[in-house]
Amino acid sequence: MPPTGREARLRAMTAKGFTLVEILMVIALLGVMLVAGMPSFQAFITKTRISGATNEFLGDLSYARSEAATRQVEVAICTSADQATCASGGNWANGRIIFVDTNADGAVSVGETVLRVSQPMTGTTVTVSGFGATDILRFRPFGGLRPATAGSFRLCPPAPAAGGEGRQLAVATTGRPLISKVTTCP
Repeated sequence: MPPTGREARLRAMTAKGFTLVEILMVIALLGVMLVAGMPSFQAFITKTRISGATNEFLGDLSYARSEAATRQVEVAICTSADQATCASGGNWANGRIIFVDTNADGAVSVGETVLRVSQPMTGTTVTVSGFGATDILRFRPFGGLRPATAGSFRLCPPAPAAGGEGRQLAVATTGRPLISKVTTCP
């Protein structure tokens, strides 16, 4: 015997939607998955920041070297806290200025052309080793460093996340930069 109108409506109403218990189970399961995935997501964000900052820094160094060779003049890249003047003893993570250093004094002087200004890096610490000076690099017209002293920049996560993976940007005396991974950061 076919169901009556009332029975058919009851079957149709019970066949739709989810129960409160089912919805709460799904929400609880999603919460557990989200909490379990958070540490790896934070590590992913940190690695992405370091990688992006390293690539930006590599771009600045390559640009300065290229402009020195193209213009056949000495081009300098220096640390800058205000993105207008070079800072002695500055932090490379605070920003950089690339300019034509016609008088070779290591400062942006009147009449010298500023080629590029880079903004501060977020979520990155930079440690410098080697080089003749730690707050300025000069590229000769043939692309090599002046003075001809190689060095490197180590880009790492800030202190709370220290101990993680970072990047090292080594610059040869020829001016050629090279990126490599660093498994331990200070």
